[in-house]
Amino acid sequence: MSTNYYAIYDECDCTCDHCSKKGMAYHLGKSSTGWAFALHIEPSMNLYDLEDIITFLIQKKATIIDERNSYCSLEDWLGLVVDLHPEVKHREDGKRCLVGSGTFDLLEGEFC
Repeated sequence: MSTNYYAIYDECDCTCDHCSKKGMAYHLGKSSTGWAFALHIEPSMNLYDLEDIITFLIQKKATIIDERNSYCSLEDWLGLVVDLHPEVKHREDGKRCLVGSGTFDLLEGEFC
């Protein structure tokens, strides 16, 4: 079983109702039974590692939801990422997938 997680945030602070930069979504990654957490990095957004993603979540005042639209607190989500005990790590290819030293791996680009 696996679950995808998303950050929902506003790209601008305007108060207009028609702004296309409200409710933006960023795929944070995927938790799969037995696997290291697949943390989605995005160099074009300066998101290279977990620390960058935490900063992004805090600065954007993002809400974390799972693929079933259930809310997940930052603390609970971090628990999923760093407290897993994976049996399997992703296959490092030096480009899209960088195997982490801990409980999560860094994956660039879209995946599901």
